[in-house]
Amino acid sequence: MTLHLVTGGSGYFGSLLVARLVERGEQVRVLDLNDASDRPHGVEFVQGDIRDHAAVSAAVDGVDVVYHNVAQVPLARDEHLLRSVNVDGTRLLLDVARTARVAKVVHTSSSAVFGVPESNPVLPTTVPKPEEAYGHAKLAVYPLQLVLHLLAQMLVERAQRLVHQHQLGVE
Repeated sequence: MTLHLVTGGSGYFGSLLVARLVERGEQVRVLDLNDASDRPHGVEFVQGDIRDHAAVSAAVDGVDVVYHNVAQVPLARDEHLLRSVNVDGTRLLLDVARTARVAKVVHTSSSAVFGVPESNPVLPTTVPKPEEAYGHAKLAVYPLQLVLHLLAQMLVERAQRLVHQHQLGVE
């Protein structure tokens, strides 16, 4: 059976992905700072920071597919934190996944890499022009993804801003 790792699996988008994988009968592991009170039965949980090599290595051990959803969101307004989580943490995860010979990594990016696009819809040929630190941090990961893509299989998903009531302090 395929083992799927969902980083940020306790967050809004990550928890939806975990639920969908469980519905399909997949084996799932979550890496997150916090456990979700509604984590489905049978889903493994590894508590840790995406910047912690030991935690990331433990989470990736034996995994076939990684869905990378961890992100420090712009509400933090801390450029160092944005870069250390979104760039350095992603770099660490990709390095560990490559060493562990993970078959596939799916990285959730953000439409923030485009800033305000000159035209819509945004196409694969649209040039990224981030306007704030979060978008710049998300874009900084793209060269790392390209290298991994050349070495293995990696997908990049750019999500629109996903906010749900009771997430990220939204009431």
